Amino acid sequence: MATYLDNDTINDMTSLMERLIPIRTEGMEKHGIDITENDTISNMTILKVVKSYDSSFDLNFGRNGEDAKADGIDDFELKSNTSVPRKRCGTYPSASWAFHAMGKLKHDAYMFILRNKKTSSPKKLWDIRNKTSIAIIENELLRLSDDWYEVTKMKKTSYDVIRLTEKFIFNNIEFTREIINGVEVFKDYE
Repeated sequence: MATYLDNDTINDMTSLMERLIPIRTEGMEKHGIDITENDTISNMTILKVVKSYDSSFDLNFGRNGEDAKADGIDDFELKSNTSVPRKRCGTYPSASWAFHAMGKLKHDAYMFILRNKKTSSPKKLWDIRNKTSIAIIENELLRLSDDWYEVTKMKKTSYDVIRLTEKFIFNNIEFTREIINGVEVFKDYE
């Protein structure tokens, strides 16, 4: 869907961008990291929350490889989705997370994040480290990948996205729930 803006809106957006560029530049010059890049923003928003219960958790700011690591976990896969709360009740719609059907689907642990689309603030976080839960996630991702392949094997397609849903996760994995810094955190381990 195309979005075209009027001149007043473009001028306002240009002014906002001009204020943002020095901050981005400072981050690049000091640390070599683009803090405006979507994965960086997404991952940084959950860092304090996760470190509050796991001080060993560490983000990978490189573009390739694992997204994070923690004690005993070398390959943490982090997936984020954004949404806005429903107007009437203020709750968030059920989330889903995109994977490449033909990409790497097996990881040592998974973390799924739901952020507010307008503010980027995290609202929900699922921290999945239990081996049984990981197998459940992997089996579902492999099933979705196989289904995608069966549907598309005779077609030329470059769109290989499959989606793991919040509903699937809640229906198949047991979690403890707590609120940390205003974020609803679901963990499948003690």
